[in-house]
Amino acid sequence: MRPLARVAFALILACGLAAVLAACKHTVGPSLTVVIEGRRLEPSSTVPNAANICCCRVRGTIRNTSTIAVNVEVRFHSKDSAGKDLGTALDWVPNIPAGASKTFDAPGIIALCSQVATIDNDPIAYGLYDGPR
Repeated sequence: MRPLARVAFALILACGLAAVLAACKHTVGPSLTVVIEGRRLEPSSTVPNAANICCCRVRGTIRNTSTIAVNVEVRFHSKDSAGKDLGTALDWVPNIPAGASKTFDAPGIIALCSQVATIDNDPIAYGLYDGPR
């Protein structure tokens, strides 16, 4: 190898190694956890005899058990007794401080509340970090 080629090769190798090492130096943040503290099925309509009218929603409270504030997407997958999907109730709960609770109201179940046999919680927390970068 020529001297210039060796220098170029060494420079490229050093830059590649530096890039790999720099990519490995990221900070891992705190765990993001939330707890659904009570949920109830309610008819989506407020008219008299609403329990006999489609559709259903999930209401309740969510608590942020993380050490930083979070936004939470709450999702409740519902099924009837035969395992048929009845829809997913969704809500977005913004800016829940660490240790605090907020209410949610998640519409999206396309069935009577009496037809819902199972509900699976599937919340997703997104951290709100405002510290130094």
